[in-house]
Amino acid sequence: MKFYMVSLGCHKNLVDAETIIKDFEKSGHELTNDESNADAVIIMTCAFIGPAKEEARSVISEFTAKKKRYGFKVFVGGCYAKRYSESVASEFPAVDGWFGIGGFEGIAERLEKAENGSMISTAIIPSAYETYSGRRLTTPPHRAWLKISDGCSHKCAYCAIPMIRGNNYRSRTIEDILKEANELAEKGVRECGIIAQDTGLYGIDLEKRHMLVTLLEELEKIKGPEWIRLLYINPFSMPKDLLSYMKSSAKTVPYLDIPMQHASQSVLRRMKRPGCGSEYLDLIAKIREELPDAAIRSTFIVGFPGETDEEFEELEDFIEKAKINRAGFFEYSDEEGTAAYGYDGKVSEIVKRRRSARIMRLQQKISADITSRLKGKTIEVMAESPFARNKMRDFVMQFGNRSLGTGNAWLGRTKWDAPEVDALALIELPEGYIPSAGEIMHMEVTHTGLYDIAGKKK
Repeated sequence: MKFYMVSLGCHKNLVDAETIIKDFEKSGHELTNDESNADAVIIMTCAFIGPAKEEARSVISEFTAKKKRYGFKVFVGGCYAKRYSESVASEFPAVDGWFGIGGFEGIAERLEKAENGSMISTAIIPSAYETYSGRRLTTPPHRAWLKISDGCSHKCAYCAIPMIRGNNYRSRTIEDILKEANELAEKGVRECGIIAQDTGLYGIDLEKRHMLVTLLEELEKIKGPEWIRLLYINPFSMPKDLLSYMKSSAKTVPYLDIPMQHASQSVLRRMKRPGCGSEYLDLIAKIREELPDAAIRSTFIVGFPGETDEEFEELEDFIEKAKINRAGFFEYSDEEGTAAYGYDGKVSEIVKRRRSARIMRLQQKISADITSRLKGKTIEVMAESPFARNKMRDFVMQFGNRSLGTGNAWLGRTKWDAPEVDALALIELPEGYIPSAGEIMHMEVTHTGLYDIAGKKK
């Protein structure tokens, strides 16, 4: 059987999709990139917030409509299938089989037997995988995501993750993670992105202590990956020994993704999150002291129920003072089953949009200023892919230079930029020089934009 995979949502969901692909291949099935040639389509869905649910419904509808034309079966799994397991079969009767977010070992055999839109499993298994059994990478071969846990024990009022992926944090063992990391290294992976719902809590359920640094020490011994990148560390979960470790690490890049969500203490308390803006500023100052060249990324929610103009201005003031490198601003999504769903004082959609646009303009100025400091410097850049000419307009608008990228050029990323969500580097190369994806080279920065940079290989 030939099967086609669609993965929606976060990188953690992508890792699950890659695990399922491997199980299908072990069962003798073949992955295809041509949906019209597939015997089955597998859709891994997200259901974290409203737009993700809308996308899931849209994609399911798209492929159940195409089913009539191509004759393939449609199987749907992931967070949307898990969250709405009691209603999805009636909502989408043309789907042949459903499954949730765990128990992927042997999933191919079980889905083959699915009939009339049956639900195969919505069980939550003890860890990200019971025992690592292989993945088929769908990312470019020089980089991969490494999921170290699943579930979340935090009680954030707005978040549906605990009721989807489990309300207990479940770490994989170091041995199992290293088995996977070694396999990734053998496949030529040069950058590993460490992901979880909260990577800072790694190991707390295994030995009642933070074990992230212990894990990083072991990962650093593996020959192959040159960059190890940490994502999703809550500000109140950061291990005390992490910054000093990163300062001396040869592979863990100076990049910290710290979702702060807000700065007003009153809003954070309604969110059921500890901390406040002044404490977060102290944390940022500590990071800058220990790791002066670190890039800090964060996410924030605007328009949380009851958010007043004054509380929003507290967030603006924080953004102005914090001057973090990257920030994403999300308009609050009212999710059934969460504590905030029952809160009074819902902020109108138009106010949320205005606040989001306003604070994003502020952050853009900050990011552009930080980026401008790279001009004239020589920095390390990891090559990603040849520069596509259809991207020329984006770069011309940023840099105001029509000659950039017209010769031999590639796109890449710095150690301060995560794949897919952060900035890019346009690397002008000597004529005839063809780098390999994942190659780390030195580039002199000649142009900077709001986020992206351009320069010449040294």
